[in-house]
Amino acid sequence: MPNPPSSSTTETKYINGSDIVLAVGDKVMLGAKTHKRQIKTTTAVVTDKDVEDSLYERKVVKKVDITITCDGFCKTGDTSIEEIEEAITQGKTVKLKYGYKQGKNGGKSFTEGDFIVSSFDQTDPASDNSTYSATFVNDGKPTKVTTKE
Repeated sequence: MPNPPSSSTTETKYINGSDIVLAVGDKVMLGAKTHKRQIKTTTAVVTDKDVEDSLYERKVVKKVDITITCDGFCKTGDTSIEEIEEAITQGKTVKLKYGYKQGKNGGKSFTEGDFIVSSFDQTDPASDNSTYSATFVNDGKPTKVTTKE
C-alpha cells in the first residue's frame, strides 16, 4: 500500500517583485515599475570524431550576456537618472546592484558589476507623469554578494 503524501513543514514562498531592487552605485532607482534581468549564452559546437554517438552535438559556452532593463516614474531627487544620462553621453560604465532589498531573507543578496548603459528613454506626456526606461549590458563578470544582518 503506498504511503500517504507527507505533510511538508516548509512553506512555499513566492518572490514578490517589490522585494527586488536595482541600484546605480548605492542609489536605488526610484519610482520603479518593473525590472527585468535576462541572462543569455552563446555556444559553439565541439567537433570530436571519437564521440561514440555523433548524432548529438557537444557544445561549450563561449560567452555570457546579462541584460538588465528597468521602467519607472521620474521623481525629483532621483539622481540615478542623471547619472545614467551622464554615463551614456560620456561612454562610461555604471556600477549596478540587482537583487533583494536590505532585510529580506535574513540579509542582503544581490549581484553587482560594471554595466554599459545601452539605451535610456524618457517620456514626458502632457498632464501625466514622466516615465523612463533604461537598458544595461554587462561589462565583464558580475559578482554575487550575500551579507547577513
